[in-house]
Amino acid sequence: MKNEKGITLVALVLTIVVLLILAAVTVYMVIGITEEKDQANENTTTENVTTIEENTTDENNTNETNETNEVSTENEVIENDVTENTTVPENNTTSPEE
Repeated sequence: MKNEKGITLVALVLTIVVLLILAAVTVYMVIGITEEKDQANENTTTENVTTIEENTTDENNTNETNETNEVSTENEVIENDVTENTTVPENNTTSPEE
């Protein structure tokens, strides 16, 4: 029999094929994960924009309500001042019987 030393060409080719298959699967998985990450970032960005818009709308409504309340309060103060400073003339007419 021959004295066999080292690896055969068939073993070397099989090893390379297995490594290429593993590399292809890994690349496919990384691409899939990257696409999922991009989609998740897109969704998160959309949700953040929606949240910011809602918060801005809420703040504007709150500011408008506060401004309306301040104006109402100022009007009430003005009306109270006018009422307090207004004097009603007394009826000083004398009756004919006196």
